[in-house]
Amino acid sequence: MPSDNVGFRVYRVVGLKRDLFGWVEFKKYVVARSEKDARERTYSLMGSNHRLKRNLIRIREVGLVEDESEVRDPAVRAYLGGVGGEADA
Repeated sequence: MPSDNVGFRVYRVVGLKRDLFGWVEFKKYVVARSEKDARERTYSLMGSNHRLKRNLIRIREVGLVEDESEVRDPAVRAYLGGVGGEADA
């Protein structure tokens, strides 16, 4: 039975978001099939979690995560541990 996560990788997205005090740097880890998908996923998450429109988000860098130990997001860590696996604390 084929796995549903074939082709997915973990990306680090670095950029700026606008808030009441100006532009603030952010770093987000997302699971996506490509850099383009990682950008779209970041826009979606930032809009959903922080109520930001796309024009208030500036993505500066998207890259593959080489060292899995740098990921702190529990959902992404669970993905790295395997589908349905336990995430490291």
